[in-house]
Amino acid sequence: EMDDRLQKEGAIGARRLLVERAKETLERLTSAGIQDPEIGRDLVAAYLKLGDVMGRLGGANLGRSGEARRSYERALEISRELTVRYPENEFVREQNAEALLRVAGITKTQGRPEAALALGQEAIRALEGEAGTRMTVARLRLLAAAYHDVGGTYSQMGKWQEVIAVREKALATSTQILASAEATLDDRLREILA
Repeated sequence: EMDDRLQKEGAIGARRLLVERAKETLERLTSAGIQDPEIGRDLVAAYLKLGDVMGRLGGANLGRSGEARRSYERALEISRELTVRYPENEFVREQNAEALLRVAGITKTQGRPEAALALGQEAIRALEGEAGTRMTVARLRLLAAAYHDVGGTYSQMGKWQEVIAVREKALATSTQILASAEATLDDRLREILA
């Protein structure tokens, strides 16, 4: 079947077939219920990736933003359930924030900045956590991205003071990342662009 698609429709057709099969498999796995946090985390990651392939902004995709949104919303649904069941699991909370940001991004492009802002702020709260929350470099990167995205939403809304305040937080977070021994060239470039 894959060979037929490649012959008739090329790489895009083959990619569509893979996406359809992935969606079917994910739905079967999800419908069985999630009893294990590891399986839940894998499902969230898979739905996020599926959404990226379908229509993530700023990347190569199939141009199906509606289907991407549904995948991101499914990831968010599962990650919220996992966050309730495993509130102390930091990785689950980070994945929840990542799903929130993906849904916020698509929501913003659909002309609903207020709803996107609420999702972005929820992601920031999840990432900032309680006092004493261990801030790994990966978590700081996600937090800096969340601040940046929320700043973009404020900009779309014309709320310039809020843009400045949240972008300053993004810059401060990027500075924290750069002070870490784990900082990469990409981190340095992100700080320049912040």
